[in-house]
Amino acid sequence: SAPADSLAIDSSGRVTMPNQPAFLVGFGATNTISLNDGDQIQFDNDSAGIAFDNGNNFDTSGGNHSFTAPVTGIYSFNLTVKCSTVGNFSGVLKVNGANANIVDAPVGFSSSNDSCVTTLLIKLNANDYVKAHTRNGNYQLYKGHTFWSGHLIG
Repeated sequence: SAPADSLAIDSSGRVTMPNQPAFLVGFGATNTISLNDGDQIQFDNDSAGIAFDNGNNFDTSGGNHSFTAPVTGIYSFNLTVKCSTVGNFSGVLKVNGANANIVDAPVGFSSSNDSCVTTLLIKLNANDYVKAHTRNGNYQLYKGHTFWSGHLIG
């Protein structure tokens, strides 16, 4: 088979990177999920049909629910969380099982309809894996409004 193109130019002259690693995952249901302190957030898909995994680097088999970097580089991750509980949300992205970046809501949730979005940049080596976990509390997350995405930026 022919190698995948790393760059493509369309008929209008736009340059794209169709094989750049990127993903967006959520949950396959729209109810809530209860998570305890330190639990892994087991993202798998998105019932709205917008989930994608460009490069097949997000693994949901065997309870992994993790992203594995195919190449060394800087990756941007976005975590969007909607809690049904009042208070602060705190989470952590773990690289190879160790805490890497803390994900704290900038302000506490004052109602059950509050959301937070956090963007993180993490330098990963090829084959490093990343998982999302809760931190410092127990949470009720709205499945249909909680997402995790990431992509290689350089």
